[in-house]
Amino acid sequence: MIDFEKISDYYDVARNLISDSKKYRDTEVREILNSLNPALFKMDEETLGELVRRVIESITVSLDEDIILVSKSENPTWFTQSRAERGSDRFDAYSKFLEKEEGLSFGVVTSISDSMDRVVNAIGDPRSTDSFHKKGLVIGDVQSGKTGNFIALMNKAADAGYNMIIVTTGVIEKLRRQTQQRIEKGFGGSVSGGELKGKTVANFGNNKQSTFITNRDNDFTYRNATANRVLPGVPLIAVIKKNKKSLEDLNKWLEVNNKIDIEKYGSIDHSLLFIDDEADNATINTKKAEDPTTINRGIRDILNQFKRSSYVGFTATPFANILINHELEKDLFPRDFIQVLDTPTNYMGAHNIFPVDAKYNKILISNDDAEKNIPMVISRKEKNTFIVNELPDSLKEAVKVFFIQNAIRDLKGDKNKHRSMLVNVSYLNEIQKQVRNLIAEYVALIKREIKQYIFVNNHSFTKELKILFEERFDDITENFEMIKHILYKSVDPIRTEVINAQSNSFQYEDFPDGARVIAVGGFALSRGLTLEGLSVSYLYRNTLMYDTLMQMGRWFGYRPNYDDLVYLYMPKRTIDWYAQILDATNDLKSQIAQMANEHRTPEEFGLYIKDSEKNSDEVTLLITARNKMKDAMKHNVTVRISGDFTEITRLDLDDRCENNQLIEKWIERYQSNFDNKYMLNEFNKEDIESLLTDYHYGIFNKMNKYVVREVLNHFDKFVVKIMSNSSEKKSENFSIGSLDIVPRLRAAYVPSTLKKEVIALGNSRLGSTDDGKWGLTVEQRDGMNFKSQKEYFLKFDEKDRKPLLLLYPVKIKAGTGKKYKDDPKTKDFFEKNDNLMFWCLSLGVPKIEGMSPLSYNTQMNTVLQHLLLLGRRMDYLFNDENEEDLDDY
Repeated sequence: MIDFEKISDYYDVARNLISDSKKYRDTEVREILNSLNPALFKMDEETLGELVRRVIESITVSLDEDIILVSKSENPTWFTQSRAERGSDRFDAYSKFLEKEEGLSFGVVTSISDSMDRVVNAIGDPRSTDSFHKKGLVIGDVQSGKTGNFIALMNKAADAGYNMIIVTTGVIEKLRRQTQQRIEKGFGGSVSGGELKGKTVANFGNNKQSTFITNRDNDFTYRNATANRVLPGVPLIAVIKKNKKSLEDLNKWLEVNNKIDIEKYGSIDHSLLFIDDEADNATINTKKAEDPTTINRGIRDILNQFKRSSYVGFTATPFANILINHELEKDLFPRDFIQVLDTPTNYMGAHNIFPVDAKYNKILISNDDAEKNIPMVISRKEKNTFIVNELPDSLKEAVKVFFIQNAIRDLKGDKNKHRSMLVNVSYLNEIQKQVRNLIAEYVALIKREIKQYIFVNNHSFTKELKILFEERFDDITENFEMIKHILYKSVDPIRTEVINAQSNSFQYEDFPDGARVIAVGGFALSRGLTLEGLSVSYLYRNTLMYDTLMQMGRWFGYRPNYDDLVYLYMPKRTIDWYAQILDATNDLKSQIAQMANEHRTPEEFGLYIKDSEKNSDEVTLLITARNKMKDAMKHNVTVRISGDFTEITRLDLDDRCENNQLIEKWIERYQSNFDNKYMLNEFNKEDIESLLTDYHYGIFNKMNKYVVREVLNHFDKFVVKIMSNSSEKKSENFSIGSLDIVPRLRAAYVPSTLKKEVIALGNSRLGSTDDGKWGLTVEQRDGMNFKSQKEYFLKFDEKDRKPLLLLYPVKIKAGTGKKYKDDPKTKDFFEKNDNLMFWCLSLGVPKIEGMSPLSYNTQMNTVLQHLLLLGRRMDYLFNDENEEDLDDY
């Protein structure tokens, strides 16, 4: 039998023997721990095997690189280039703290460090003498470790020389207090009030000074604040709520204590890092631009007090932030950078819960029976009088499951770990109180039943509990006989608490041996507050907004050694809602990844958010509150792949060299495969996948990464042809290996009427009408009348032809059409950039059985609205029927 107590006693020792910068194979870990067992651990074979498994599981947790898009700057790596000179004492201590105290693997700590390096590079240099006001956004997943990331950012920023760091934590004091404590341990090296539990960064070499102007028990108030100027060397730290008084008091205090700077320079001549946690909550201006909301104005006022300021928002639900009007310079649109953090491989999130084939999908249990007892919608008349008479059966089951979990975790050696159950069934405090009281009564009843009957095998209570155990925990090593012997002792400490704005009494730190709590609440459980050791969640709410639903997901996170015990109760339709929100979130992240891949900035590449489809119950979800979407625009997107033809007709000079190099290297690699017509027939998709996915398609082309990925997912074979010019005039030719390439000539414009520099081919056309013939036999073409390139694909099924990828070498010349022959911007461009050659693509796809055009509604941010307008103007401006064909130039 496994001795879990012994594992608990020696786990940290074993892990510290292994967890360093070296990468170990599993066999090496086993050899090391086996060799130490006789003298150190003295464990039996089964117990040692479990210790080895846990250590291997911990050190093999990995974290992929983040995605970040950054605005252009003169020194994009200022921080990493100067770090050796500035020092890294604070972060060095924090990295050791994360590994030794928080139990993160060396690989994960390294990834966090690399991610926050990129953020510090993207914000301003505090040593600069110039003024700057940077704004960015970091997107993580719910309960994925964003706090740990922004504490890493704080340490790096302080190492870099930032003079003041302000952290806003949401709107409830319990969350502010929780964050203050974590920052004190991970940044300050000491705790304010209460008993210190565990170690701080001071134990790992951080002896740097910092001055906190808030503490565990008190948010910032002007009345209680001591006089303190912002000074170099010792950063000032404030952890405050997004509260009118907190922000206004802090702003007043800064103004009063820095009068000398303000009178001399007009602002405080120091640097501020402002970290806005839960940046989509309360921060967004939902009013008119000239009269912003109190919190939005309060944040902006503090930022404007400083000559050098950097605002970094952190959120798991970035929808409202993405939709801020980017043309309002004073608002908080993340114009300087947007970063998407990856999650460690041991994270339990929406992606591995809600898809039907997901790893943890089995944890979902319907609680639709709750409607009878606690209706989702309670009328206004009944809000103050509604009585919850009885708990739903599903909630009673959830309580019993939590009881069993406590026994199992005790058997596994987690005796001093916090355990929590979440119950979120109403935003009304009175309903929460009633539900709490009913649960408390039921908990007392079940404790009594356990005490009296658990060893009476034929008693109905014991039989029912055994059936529940066997149904919900059929794949664990512990059996019901083991559970029975420890159950009462495991559940006796369980207490039931209401956690909301009116109830602040419960604190995990009051339970040094581990709290066992059923937490009943609403908003306070939905925004940032961490429920320690959460293993059962019971959600029955009527919320219809993406962001609010995702924030309710306190069950997302890390469940070390008990992920096989977790259960989540929610209505079937809510499960469907989460699947839709996951799709929209993944789509948004995919857009950002595409932006980063094409080296765009947040102001250059617009974003959209997929709207919810109407569900089977006629309910349509909202992305966020309507007043947060006031600057968004609804737009229907239709993507045609089956029987369609797309091509590159709008070019970006910044992508030219990279695209040309990509295609020419690819042609050189496969040159021997081409026939004398420069064609590849029946070519494997694996051999062209990197070509299609690494090509930069730009902003305005209908051919894009989404289209090519869908085609690659459906087809295994392709026809590829190099569209070298067949003209006899070969003065423009060049060679790739043994292939002689003659570019096509195309008219192009760079019109002055557009703010963005876009090179557009005349008539929005790349190839000729009959270019779609390649890959068809003579017999297939005979008797057919093709009026456009598209018809070469629309008239054939996938069984009759393969997709056709055409590679066009194109040299651009100034257009001579009547609209643009005297256009000054076009003339200036071609005087500076004569004889440019681009490699452009077109892709034709035959009809695919059963595939209809994909159509969905979106909400566009203002950047995308602007780009869409430009695209429509180009459709009009760049079509000139009188434009000559330059292939005969």
